[in-house]
Amino acid sequence: ERATLSIRGGTVPAMLRERSTPVELKLAVAEATLRVGSLLSLDETGRDTALSFDFQAPRSGDLARWLDVAPESNLPVALRGRARITDEAWILDQTTLKLGRSELTIDARHPRSGDAPITLASVRSPLIDVPELLTLSATAPATGAGEGLGSRLDALLVPGPVSLPDADLELDLKRLALGGTDFVDVSVLARSREGRLLPSAVKGQLAGAPFAALVELDLRGELPFGELDLSTGAIDVGALLREFGVAEDIDGRAESLHVKLIGRGNSLRAFAAQSALDVHLVGGSITLLGAAQRPIADIRVDKVIISTPAGEPIRVRLDGSLDQTPVKIEVSTGTLVDLATAPSHLPFAVLVQAAGARLKLDGAVALPLGSEGELTFEMSGERLDTLSELARVELPAWGPWSLRGPIRMTPGGYEMDGILLDVGRSRLGGTIRLDFSGPRPHLGLQVSAPSIQLDDFPMPERLADAPPKPTSVEELRVAASEAAGQTDRVLSARFLRRFDASIDVEAREVLSGADRLAGGELHLKLTEGRLELDPAIVNVPGGSMRLSMSYDLKESEIDFAVVASVERFDYGIIARRMGRGDDIRGLFSLNLKLAGKAPSLNTLMQKASGSVDLAVWPTQLRSGIFNLWSVNMVLRLLPLFDPGGESQVNCVVGRLDLRDGQLDDDKIIIDTTALRIRGTGHANLVTEELDFVFRPRAKGVALFRLQTPLRVGGTLTEQTFSVKWFDVVGSVARLVASPVLVPIERLTLGPLPQDGADVCTDPLRAIQN
Repeated sequence: ERATLSIRGGTVPAMLRERSTPVELKLAVAEATLRVGSLLSLDETGRDTALSFDFQAPRSGDLARWLDVAPESNLPVALRGRARITDEAWILDQTTLKLGRSELTIDARHPRSGDAPITLASVRSPLIDVPELLTLSATAPATGAGEGLGSRLDALLVPGPVSLPDADLELDLKRLALGGTDFVDVSVLARSREGRLLPSAVKGQLAGAPFAALVELDLRGELPFGELDLSTGAIDVGALLREFGVAEDIDGRAESLHVKLIGRGNSLRAFAAQSALDVHLVGGSITLLGAAQRPIADIRVDKVIISTPAGEPIRVRLDGSLDQTPVKIEVSTGTLVDLATAPSHLPFAVLVQAAGARLKLDGAVALPLGSEGELTFEMSGERLDTLSELARVELPAWGPWSLRGPIRMTPGGYEMDGILLDVGRSRLGGTIRLDFSGPRPHLGLQVSAPSIQLDDFPMPERLADAPPKPTSVEELRVAASEAAGQTDRVLSARFLRRFDASIDVEAREVLSGADRLAGGELHLKLTEGRLELDPAIVNVPGGSMRLSMSYDLKESEIDFAVVASVERFDYGIIARRMGRGDDIRGLFSLNLKLAGKAPSLNTLMQKASGSVDLAVWPTQLRSGIFNLWSVNMVLRLLPLFDPGGESQVNCVVGRLDLRDGQLDDDKIIIDTTALRIRGTGHANLVTEELDFVFRPRAKGVALFRLQTPLRVGGTLTEQTFSVKWFDVVGSVARLVASPVLVPIERLTLGPLPQDGADVCTDPLRAIQN
């Protein structure tokens, strides 16, 4: 390599006069220059040597001919300082080394006498960039701009076995950059003896938290050995994981952190492969962030243990609580080498256990965690309602249940195509989409099933329980209020406004126990807190059920609307589903249209307006089957008008109008083979007071038959039946005049059909939109 050497000294007169002269040597080679300056003595009176030096190289790779550095390394090199050598010691004073962004200032003194001289050194640095310094190694693979630490795993940490001189070293590092994270304000009191670094105290800051550590290092063998034992107080765990590039979707803090790392190896890959890591976090909290960095779970932490034996997968166990519910989380992923090499995907498995349910994720993810992944999702439990506290809403007691399928992360959320939902013996398949890109999370659910067994979806206990035994009016009122309050909690504003949803369910066959219905479908939308069911349909042989509903919880009231249409549905199915009897038979039709505003569900009917039309064609029906005051009132009337029970009921028709809680009759008819009963009256749903009168008319030639009207009063919960004296007088007068009145009625009104076809065939009003 061509080189230029130049020497400058003092003038001859000055040398003769002073007996000493300054000397400067300059060596220029391969774009690098070295300047060395000293004061040369011309006699032997001075034995000390003082030097100043300055070395500059624009590219460290230009030094590859003489030094073990990579030829492609582009780091600039600058070394300048002063050295002094005496009989007692050599001394470095204010010596500064710059390699790329890294900079060291060294002051050192090494005694030249004594049996075991110990070097004393002080090193200060504003920055040491370890990933950048690794590019100096001649064995490091070439790297391009933006490549991470994993591309340099095979770079030698040291060129060979190194025996450290005996020294006491003080290090003061303002910033130590390791690629993923930075150590700040690091101070080290180190001692090396017998060629190795003894356990040395280290202090500094990591992720904004002060830490204290012990570091031990032995570079004498073929496989360098290192050990780190580090502890912190309260620390930002989320910031730490982000700095290491492990996870972007975890926030949280820990009350304390303890890390112990023991490893061997002369490259980062070898060291990671032969390292054992143990991490303990105690106390604090962790927030899991979903898509669009939205919080999906806040976990109070008791402890977290990360255990990684040499060469084995990283395993994490968390014990804590989620909304006061104990939770255990176990995570397994790749090895330390996998994390360092940053492959496209890492193996990843999660098991969460809480509230009697299990959640499993298994597959592969990209770093940082949460950015991308291909996982299989599975969640299961014995009963869905065990999750009510976690969901912050009352869930039904369905089970055993499970939900499984592949899950894919999208820029805005998650997608699950080909899911399978099992509830008891019912199995549904479809897709789920969660989108967090809008102002609220949006749930899209589309499922279908060849068959759904309604017994797998039991009704809430308050509806399925048998009718309560007679009790006080106040107790009944409290029970009704509690039932409405439970529904209020299910449809609370806090729940409805947490997310938007679009749910579509279709079934080719619907079963209720041994009863086989036809198909059914359900379409549900939740938008900005407004719940719309439009529609829910169940088809049955010869009829159908259709329900549409809207429910919007305003600031201080509920805005609701309900439209229902039931056509000749077998109510025995409902009775058997509620466990009210297996021998109940009959059909009923219903046209219902209600709307209004109310402070709560408990007062809904008191504020509603609309119409309720009901027709029943009973084969077997008895009082007490359903918790409906109107049905039970009518059924209790029949034995009073027909004590022998010999006639058969053709139909029961009730057409009622409701306005602001006031229920008035449009038409009320009870038709049997022996008589027809017409009712008129009023029910005040605000005060719960009843005022109805039912007038019978016998079929056929009913001469000299006493047909006294019955009056129903009292309340919804305590009905009273009575006969007024003037009604008795009127019925007696009618009995006496029956030979005259009955023929006139038959001529003017016509005979009453025994089968009630004139009133039972098509008794309901059409619903007006």
